[in-house]
Amino acid sequence: MVHDRKVSELFQNHATAHVVGFPPKSAFVDTNVFKWSALTNTQLAKRTVKEQEWLGKEMPAIRKLISLAKMGNVRLFQNFEVSWEGVLISTLASRRRINALWSQIDIETIDAPFKHSRVLAGLGFSKEQLNNLRENMLRCSKDARFLQIKKLVGASHEADAYHILSAERARLDYLVTMDKVLIKLIERNKPALKIKVCYPSEMIEDLSIKSNLT
Repeated sequence: MVHDRKVSELFQNHATAHVVGFPPKSAFVDTNVFKWSALTNTQLAKRTVKEQEWLGKEMPAIRKLISLAKMGNVRLFQNFEVSWEGVLISTLASRRRINALWSQIDIETIDAPFKHSRVLAGLGFSKEQLNNLRENMLRCSKDARFLQIKKLVGASHEADAYHILSAERARLDYLVTMDKVLIKLIERNKPALKIKVCYPSEMIEDLSIKSNLT
């Protein structure tokens, strides 16, 4: 069972996928990928068997993605909203583990997909209030493609629609996420997106297949 193995062993035992050829593939990294990468052995052991099986596939893929980025075989991107969401990750210990794992990678920041403004921080503002201000900004956007994507993935996934549009307008290849609800929505509805939204393991599998064909 997965909980009998260390997180580090899950990473080490994952099959290697070498990518050859240029240019390297590009991927937008969703906030939840950073968050899950900080999972500890103790936290892993508390998950259900089904979750452990899923994490036993995805966690090594996250580490492989980091490795490929270090070698220059993939380029990783985020937008300012992902950076802001990262600050809100609950514990300082988690943020430190994330920084230790990802700090050696040049994660590029792409432009906002449309012009907007909002309060990011300030005295007297709680996290909930700042989140509400962001939700209001997204709700008020009239960008045609944003509204189209929001309709495709569901009105409750406004932040995801924003990230998808960011990745599309930056002409990236993938958006990697650990959001099961979003993945299920996309698998069921098969929306017409210009990027592939997938789990880290799916991107690694894609790269491995393409590498074997070269």
